[in-house]
Amino acid sequence: KTENQGRGLGLLLLDHLMKRAYQLNARECFLELRDSNRPAYRLYENYGFNEIGRRRDYYPAVGGREDAVVMACTLFE
Repeated sequence: KTENQGRGLGLLLLDHLMKRAYQLNARECFLELRDSNRPAYRLYENYGFNEIGRRRDYYPAVGGREDAVVMACTLFE
């Protein structure tokens, strides 16, 4: 855990980006993360993202490969 984790900075950044995307007429956002990145998964899930798919063995990882999790969120004003 880095010194900045758990301070709400990710949520602030995500909120800013999502609002800006809406202003630019985006109505859905997609993202991808490593399956092992559970703190990020929880952040995105709490924000309203849903898992919509996986890319099996997408990332190199210690001892093999790791799935990429694909998530999506509908934007609201």
